[in-house]
Amino acid sequence: MSGDGNQLLQKLDEFIRKYYLNQLIRGALLTTGLLVASFLAFAILEYYGRFGITGRTIFFYALLLVSGVALARWVIGPLVHLYNIRPGISYDEAATIVGKHFSNIEDRLLNTLQLQRSVAGTNSELLLASIDQRITELKPVPFSTAIDLKENKQFLRYALPPLLLLLLILAIAPSLVTEGTRRIVNHRTAFENLAPFLFNIQNEELSTIELQDFELVVSLDGKEVPNDLYVEIDGKRTLMNKLSAAKFSYVFHQPRENVDFRLSGNGYNSSGHELKVLPKPSVVGFDVALAFPKYINRPNENRQNSGDLLIPEGTRVNWNFNTNKTDNLSMVLGDETVELNRNGKDNFSFSEQFRKSAEYTIVGSNEFLIAGDSLRYTVTVVPDLYPSISVVGVEDSLNPKRMYFNGQVKDDYGFSSLVFKFKRLNEDGSSGEEKDVTIAVSKNQKSETFFHYWDLTELGLEPGDAVEYYFEVWDNDGVNGSKSSRSETITYRVATLNELAAENDAKSEQLKQELSETLKMANEMKKDLDDLQKDLLNKKNLDWEDKEKMKQMLQTQKALQKKMDEIQQKSEQKNSKMNEMMEFDPKLVEKQQQLEKLFEEVMSDEMKKLFDEMEKLMEEMTKEKAQELLEDIELSNEDLEKELDRSLELFKQLEFEQKLEQTMERLEELAKDQEKLSEETKNKDADNQELSDKQEKLNEEFEDIKKDIDDLEKKNEELETPNKMEDFSNEEESVSDSQKESKEQLDQNQNKKASDSQKKASDQMKNMAQKMGNMMMQMQAQGQQEDMEALRQIVENLLTLSFDQEKLIGNLKQTNINDPKYTDLAREQLKLKDDSKLIEDSLYALSKRVPQIETIVNREIRSVNSNMKKSIEKMADRKTPEALSRQQFALTSLNNLALLLSETVQQMQAAAAQAAGSGSCSKPGSSSEKPSAGAMRKLQEQMNKQMEEMRKGMQPGGKQQGQKPGMSPGNRGMSKQLAQMAAQQEALRNMAREYEKQLQKEEAKREKAVRAR
Repeated sequence: MSGDGNQLLQKLDEFIRKYYLNQLIRGALLTTGLLVASFLAFAILEYYGRFGITGRTIFFYALLLVSGVALARWVIGPLVHLYNIRPGISYDEAATIVGKHFSNIEDRLLNTLQLQRSVAGTNSELLLASIDQRITELKPVPFSTAIDLKENKQFLRYALPPLLLLLLILAIAPSLVTEGTRRIVNHRTAFENLAPFLFNIQNEELSTIELQDFELVVSLDGKEVPNDLYVEIDGKRTLMNKLSAAKFSYVFHQPRENVDFRLSGNGYNSSGHELKVLPKPSVVGFDVALAFPKYINRPNENRQNSGDLLIPEGTRVNWNFNTNKTDNLSMVLGDETVELNRNGKDNFSFSEQFRKSAEYTIVGSNEFLIAGDSLRYTVTVVPDLYPSISVVGVEDSLNPKRMYFNGQVKDDYGFSSLVFKFKRLNEDGSSGEEKDVTIAVSKNQKSETFFHYWDLTELGLEPGDAVEYYFEVWDNDGVNGSKSSRSETITYRVATLNELAAENDAKSEQLKQELSETLKMANEMKKDLDDLQKDLLNKKNLDWEDKEKMKQMLQTQKALQKKMDEIQQKSEQKNSKMNEMMEFDPKLVEKQQQLEKLFEEVMSDEMKKLFDEMEKLMEEMTKEKAQELLEDIELSNEDLEKELDRSLELFKQLEFEQKLEQTMERLEELAKDQEKLSEETKNKDADNQELSDKQEKLNEEFEDIKKDIDDLEKKNEELETPNKMEDFSNEEESVSDSQKESKEQLDQNQNKKASDSQKKASDQMKNMAQKMGNMMMQMQAQGQQEDMEALRQIVENLLTLSFDQEKLIGNLKQTNINDPKYTDLAREQLKLKDDSKLIEDSLYALSKRVPQIETIVNREIRSVNSNMKKSIEKMADRKTPEALSRQQFALTSLNNLALLLSETVQQMQAAAAQAAGSGSCSKPGSSSEKPSAGAMRKLQEQMNKQMEEMRKGMQPGGKQQGQKPGMSPGNRGMSKQLAQMAAQQEALRNMAREYEKQLQKEEAKREKAVRAR
């Protein structure tokens, strides 16, 4: 097709589009008029007619049908053709319409289109030229002007009147349209008749938060209002709360979803309303993961819905919250607000490490609610506490410089180290370097007991020095760093010689007082014992009062025994401390040990057994058994009194000797200090005021020594046999004068003279100390020699008495009870008893001076007297076997005494020989020809055992070993045993005679040596 032909078709297309645009405008005007008119007609009809559901349904669908048909016919159809969605009129139809409009072309346009279609595919140039000519003629004709759009104004008469009427009604009485429209739209809803009053809802918005109460407030407007007003929800009516005559309220309790409701009163109903429930952000649950610090060795924990936390310091808390209808979740932690991380639609998380306690609040929000309900919790942080330490230190009872510590450390999680720290403090105020000792401690234990031993002797402390010490424990705090706690800082100070002497004096006085009290208790017990024995003589049986007295005696005995144990312990502690701080003469140390042993043996085992037996037999004890026990206890109590009195006297003597040695040592130390000060005074650069102060201090110390010497004299006078003391008054006066002169000379700056006076005072002090030492040596030597002489004489008297007793036993065996000589033998036994009493008194007096004499010695001599007394009673009754038995017991005790004392003599001789440096001198028993004291002791022990068996057999109800039933003590079996013992005794006597001869030889040699001097 030629270009002109195409141009012709384009002009036709333009015409067709304008054709359908014209139809669209016309259809829109018609449709608008029809629809608005139909709408107004149906709405007004419904408003006035108030048709039922059927009528309103017909109106609704009729309106829909009219609207659909009009739109489809007049609007949608032209639109489809306008946009060529569907083909519209053809070119021929368009050409026909154009030809009708333009009369000058009539059918030429249609014919031209038909010729073009007919020559398609041919080569007729003539025909083609004819067509081009026609197209050229038609080209100037404007086809689109064939349609005039302005002609559509005539259709405004169909659209404008209904629209204007609608606007007028909406302006004047909108309810004519709105009410009818609402009823037609809700054609399925049944509408009631209009009430004569209006329901006015006072709430600005009918909306509330989920699960939050909402109060609906309604007021009624009208001439006549009902008295009651109801809310109808899902067909259920509920009476509203009447606030006033025309005002009512109702509370919707925690609604979860939208609520449809209407109001009713006096049979009239309001239109339907809807309470919108806005979604509320909420936390439906959460998990808490606790990551504890590693050093506390506690496994991590997971908890659910646990908001309040009690956690250790340094714990990391990881929260994971599950929410509902929540867009954002925030945490107010202290003063800081933190937005939580969102991990999903309904999941939020947060993590924080806590070092201190805090409160936190969880708040959610969404598009409807900026801040929903909050959850408030508390995180309580348990801080890592400081470790605690408690220590108890105990000094060694025998060595105060040895200390034992028992302590306990505690911590909430464990320890890192435990150390013992100490530093030396010198007398001049300076301190040494602090040292520490690590003590092993379990790292992960929360509580542990530890022990530590410390020997202060390793520090080499001098008198007046001190050491400061404490324990320090460190915990394993992995958050704040290790923390430490210390025990109490304690200072151990070594007493000076003056302080030590004062302390020793005070303790000695206390011990003397306690010994005196103990002796007084023993005297009181003796008195009670005598009273009880007298009471029993006039009674047939024991009564309740007697048993109570016996119980009181038992209590006194236990108290006395406890008192002696305390005295022994205090004495050991005192002596140990003194020996640790001072070097005493070995002889004094030995006396200390011997005196401590005496304290231990004051309460004999025999006496303890007697009281134990009394306690066991208290309830069923008979008068005879009680008398027998009391008699034995009386004898033991006599021994107790003597031993207590002896211990007190020995203690006083030892106290005197210790005081003398202490005073001598203090004098020597003071002499050294005085001599040192004399050398300092010679220095020309020395400060005279300082030298004067030092001299004043030395003067005061010497005054203290003078007081000690006075006290020493008092202690000596308290002894039963005072020592021969020198008079030191002249020396004291000379020293005091020299010291005063030096002080005055220093004040006058005469240093040379002052130095000479100080040197003189020092020499005088040394002379005093030497004089005291010589006096002590003389006292010891003289006392020891006298004690050995007395003891040797007692041994000889015991041997003589033993031989006489042995001879008497032999004569009694051969004398008939009817022989007149029998009474002579009884008188002879009485004489021997008097002799033994003299030996007892001498031995007791000697034992107060010689601590080497064992306590058993006085008990054995008491046994001798007791058995001799009983043998005299038996001889008076002509009971020869019993008398012989008692005599044999007495003889055995005499032999025991002779052996014990002979050994004591040997010990004293050996000590004297060692002190004199003559260890090669002969001792009794050193010759191979003389009898052995050990052999005699062994033989005597065998006899003692046999005698003990006989003693048991002689007791009421007792039976000798091998004795047949019905055999009496005086029968042949007893005689045989006595004969055997007599033979053994004879052998022992022979050995004793030899021993006596050797003692006499030793005595002769000693006298000869003395005369030779």
